[in-house]
Amino acid sequence: MTLYKQFGSKEELIAAVLERMAGEIGSSLSARLAATPDGSRQRILAVFDWLASSTC
Repeated sequence: MTLYKQFGSKEELIAAVLERMAGEIGSSLSARLAATPDGSRQRILAVFDWLASSTC
């Protein structure tokens, strides 16, 4: 089975990949924030920590 039979077009394939990545990113960031103590400062710093750990 080819990718185009599964997705129909290159655009649909790219859209599916982006949707999956967005879901994974959202889940990962949500998990990091859920494990962070309450407080605006801690949550903002957790976002930057998550970004640093996600891009390396």
